[in-house]
Parts: sequence; structure tokens; C-alpha cells
Amino acid sequence: MADTIPEVIWITALEPERVLYTSPSFERIWGLKVEELYRNPRLWTETIHPEDRDRVISTFSEWIAGAEINYHDVEYRIVRPDGTIRWIHERGVLTRDKNGRPIEVSGISRRDHFPR
Repeated sequence: MADTIPEVIWITALEPERVLYTSPSFERIWGLKVEELYRNPRLWTETIHPEDRDRVISTFSEWIAGAEINYHDVEYRIVRPDGTIRWIHERGVLTRDKNGRPIEVSGISRRDHFPR
């Protein structure tokens, strides 16, 4: 199912940081090969529009460092390799180990045609 839906489903381990799974829709939305993301887990941050990058990275870091919030919901723009800009709406869930330490993030990203 994950290979056929239009949204991008993703799972990333935090320590060491590595992409465990990204669905094929990543290629259609981001305009990059999934293999590139597996080789460079930070590739998604490199594609975030410069005006949104600091906000998104800060929000993500606070989410991972926080002890209470396990859910993440953010909108941002990406710049595709051809220079086109797309809005992304992303929702994620943080998984913790039995000691409460963040170990994995997973979620769904979709192209947002009408940002809020």
C-alpha cells in the first residue's frame, strides 16, 4: 500500500541517523531519487526553502528534544532540483525506547496545494 499512495511515508532512525524507509512518492514530489535520501539522510533539510529552513529545523529539533510531545505537524516549502517550489504538509510521530529516549521518527508528507 505504501508504494502506491500519493503521500510520502517515511521512517528515520535517530542514532545513528539513517533513513529506514521512504515511499516512492518522494521521487514524484521532491524530484529526487529515494536512493539519494538513503545515502544522505539530511537531504530533506537541504531541499527546504531557505526562508523556511531555520524554522523547520528548529521545530524538528525541539520536537525530538522534548519530553512531552510525540506528534509533529508542520508546513513548509521545498525547492526541487528544477527550481520549482512546492508546499509540503508533514505529520510525524516520535517513537521512544522504554527509558523515554527518542529512537525513531515516522510520518507522512504530502504536497499541499493550498497552504494555510
